[in-house]
Amino acid sequence: MRPKLTPIPGTRERAVTIGLVRVGLAVERTPRSTDAVVHEEDTWRVLSSDTRTVRDPGESLSRVMIRALNARRLDPGSVLVGAHRPVRLLAVVYDFDQNPCWQERWIARALEGILHKADILGLRSLTLPLLGTTHGALPEARWVALLKEALHGYSRGPLTRMQLVASGDAGVRLMDFLQA
Repeated sequence: MRPKLTPIPGTRERAVTIGLVRVGLAVERTPRSTDAVVHEEDTWRVLSSDTRTVRDPGESLSRVMIRALNARRLDPGSVLVGAHRPVRLLAVVYDFDQNPCWQERWIARALEGILHKADILGLRSLTLPLLGTTHGALPEARWVALLKEALHGYSRGPLTRMQLVASGDAGVRLMDFLQA
């Protein structure tokens, strides 16, 4: 049986209910009506670093080097919480020390981690990109299957709305995969 499609606020034309969560396409990259925005991250936090601005670190070069040497690699599949409004969730789905730099199991683990963090933080809505497709090659259909698996396993919590970030034809294909 195909899921029922209905419009939800802040999304394009249609949405699909999977388990407890209604999933639609985000009209904008960071909708104002969302509690959290998920961003892709790598094991060394290169993707979230501010590379546009060169600034004085405010400490000696030796302290900067010590901090760099003591930096800890993040586990692929983990999810970090930022302190912004909306909440910023960093999903670690890339390890640029490996080839390929992504693995399907990391993306699946990150999706489950995102739902777990949403539960802990009391999030009712979140905006999610297609994890593992920016620097990786996870097919859209497989990504949707991983999302569905994670959502079917989400049996509790306040999360009721998820907005996917995809544009043009990719958005249309996603909704087709979701309703299949």
